[in-house]
Amino acid sequence: MVLSEEKKKEYMKRLLLSRMRLLCKNGFYGLLLMHMPFKIDERCKNAATDGKYIIFGPNYLDGLNDSELDYVLMHEVLHVALQHCFRKGDRDPERYNKACDIIVNSNILYSNGMDEKSITLRKYGGPCMHQTPDGKEGYLFSADEVYTLLPEEPEPQKGEKNLGTGKRLGDGDPDNWDDHTQWDDNNEIPEDEKKEQENKWKQHIKNAATALAVKANDKDNGVGSIPKFAERMLKELRKSQLDWRFILNDFIQEEIVDYSFNPPDRRFDGYDFFLPDFNDKDEFVKDILFMIDTSGSMSEEDITVVYSEVKGAIDMFDGKLTG
Repeated sequence: MVLSEEKKKEYMKRLLLSRMRLLCKNGFYGLLLMHMPFKIDERCKNAATDGKYIIFGPNYLDGLNDSELDYVLMHEVLHVALQHCFRKGDRDPERYNKACDIIVNSNILYSNGMDEKSITLRKYGGPCMHQTPDGKEGYLFSADEVYTLLPEEPEPQKGEKNLGTGKRLGDGDPDNWDDHTQWDDNNEIPEDEKKEQENKWKQHIKNAATALAVKANDKDNGVGSIPKFAERMLKELRKSQLDWRFILNDFIQEEIVDYSFNPPDRRFDGYDFFLPDFNDKDEFVKDILFMIDTSGSMSEEDITVVYSEVKGAIDMFDGKLTG
């Protein structure tokens, strides 16, 4: 049966309403979903993502209540945000899919106050898997780390089919509702394109986490918590590798001092002490150029912060701002 345009619009409206609910009650996921288009495909038996779209089969969508649909959207968008659908490589598909689902479900569970009902689907039982074999929460690890912790999958027995969805069981299996088979096609994507996608989603994650960081500390805000992986990423992004103030100061001082110990005054070679030699450099720092990235990856807030730092550098040396 071919879906009518009217029916497709009904399904799409329901997906957009789910996204709106998440923006209100679990903003981090809602903001990520703003970057993901939806697709209804009768060939899809459940839910899936290929990294470009979140895809639903109409019959499967009909069987979800609103809270279950919200969970499925959170689940699919995290697979994309964490680039699971681009990183399988030559790993065992079932083992890798399990690892990715553990990471995603555990982070969603954390965002929802560890309420296991938030990662449970009625038809499939639950809660969906969210712990490593030793009982630790998946949000403590990356997908690669969980993959190494999982036991190797046995070869499919005669008559069994490798579904690539975490397990080979039937419709009642709580981990057999999310189709990962479309990830296989992404192995052919060039590495530079994968890197571009990864950087783009890192920026989306940073923007969403930053927007929700303050509200997430307010337990009564109703917007949910930032997942653990995003908390870690935000901390890494905020870490300053080197203080530009020291670097700039050393650079300028090297150019303007009158004396230097590098080299020392050779007139006193052989003595038990050494003295600095006169720095006869005739080069002085006059103009320093600061360049600010204003591409699409920089938000207005980012540019404002950078401009403030530049102004601080100029003020530190009593300079003048031009240009």
